[in-house]
Amino acid sequence: MKKVLLGVASFALVAGIASAQLIGIADSAVFHAEGDGGNGVWYNGSANWAASSFDGADLGEVNLGGSVTLAAEAQTWNRTFGQEVDMGWSINGGNVSWHELGYLSNVGDNNTLWQSPGFNGVNVADGLGVGEYDVAVFFRATQDGDDAVWDSNAGNNYTASFEVIPEPTTIGLIGLGLAGLLVARRRRA
Repeated sequence: MKKVLLGVASFALVAGIASAQLIGIADSAVFHAEGDGGNGVWYNGSANWAASSFDGADLGEVNLGGSVTLAAEAQTWNRTFGQEVDMGWSINGGNVSWHELGYLSNVGDNNTLWQSPGFNGVNVADGLGVGEYDVAVFFRATQDGDDAVWDSNAGNNYTASFEVIPEPTTIGLIGLGLAGLLVARRRRA
């Protein structure tokens, strides 16, 4: 009888460990490194502790070749070993790129915070030309190759906008070139 009870108890323990699967991801926030005069700004995704929402935010203007650096934080529930958490992002509905979030801390009861290591994020303006852009952000968590759980604003993603403008020196050179053309045209006349 003792062997049977020991076997049942062992099975229950193993089943309990195996069933501690990832069940959710949320409380996401996005950090815009260049915001607020260079101090950076936190925006809410599904979290509620930041001053404003990332969804619909205007991240401002950036010079051509400049950066719009985004980092992130998210929380998962029922963390066990083998978990990975990523921020996905795309520009104007294009291809999705991934930014892995690192383990930050436990929040109790197997809940875990994940954050861009050292607030080092990704420059979502890298390689973009002059124009207006929307950057869509969402989050996924996976565990040992199982199906992902998502934090994606009910499938709509969290979307902010920014504008890439010509560098001031470029504008000045264009102005000088136009002035030179006007002077040359007057001399011919």
